[in-house]
Amino acid sequence: MKKTFFIAIIIYSLNTIAQVDSSSLLGIPVVTNLTEITVLTGVNTGAIAYVDNEKSLYIYNGTNWVKILDNSPVITNEILVEDTNFIYISVRINTNNWMVTRFHKNDINTETSAMGTGTQPTILSAISALTYN
Repeated sequence: MKKTFFIAIIIYSLNTIAQVDSSSLLGIPVVTNLTEITVLTGVNTGAIAYVDNEKSLYIYNGTNWVKILDNSPVITNEILVEDTNFIYISVRINTNNWMVTRFHKNDINTETSAMGTGTQPTILSAISALTYN
């Protein structure tokens, strides 16, 4: 009985081979540009494709391909400063917004932050004068 079951498992597993071809990324179709994405066939809602010239992932919403992920940085211009009590990390979130996170040196798990728009604070006097929540 055990021998028959073992043989059945082997035969079944031979029929379940995954297919990943050279034009896919982890099984996700790869196309060169947005024009090529529209010629993909058999596309269901929720399908994902990678557009190489944009270095971006797109998802099919049933009607259109919508960008869901790209390679542009979310956070840039990271600046680390400190004073006697705190370590501050100032980051640019996007072209208009910035955030400063403040960590207490005696308890690194104590974290507060301040957010704003416009010029990112980069020097200790400006960073320490912010209102933190």
